[in-house]
Amino acid sequence: MRASVKADEKVILTTEEAMLRKTEYRAELDMLVLDVNNHLKREGSFKKADELIDRAYKLHMGLNHFRIQVAHANNIKPKVRQQLVQVIALIADGADGIYRGMTSARNGGDYEADFRYSTACTEALAVEDDALEALIK
Repeated sequence: MRASVKADEKVILTTEEAMLRKTEYRAELDMLVLDVNNHLKREGSFKKADELIDRAYKLHMGLNHFRIQVAHANNIKPKVRQQLVQVIALIADGADGIYRGMTSARNGGDYEADFRYSTACTEALAVEDDALEALIK
């Protein structure tokens, strides 16, 4: 059974814990991108990419859950919390773009538009993550 966070429920998550998890998720996305690119070079398609597609999906879902936890973490300063939610959303959108691209390609479509979206999210992530780090210092 998956735990859910209610709007009025307090989540005990420190800024340090949230930042550590954000960094771990970002590293997981970076590793996924590397593995997807290596798979595409090796296989030339995503017809046999069920494991990668599943990883991308689980990463996206985990990030969505984490984003909700952070949004309800009342002990994180509001400006930091808002920026952290934005950063997590960009990581999640990057994972979603990869997921949608691979799924589309596996089903006979094109992956390029979704991968470009994922790349754009990653580029925006660099800017937003720097802004988050500046708020923390």
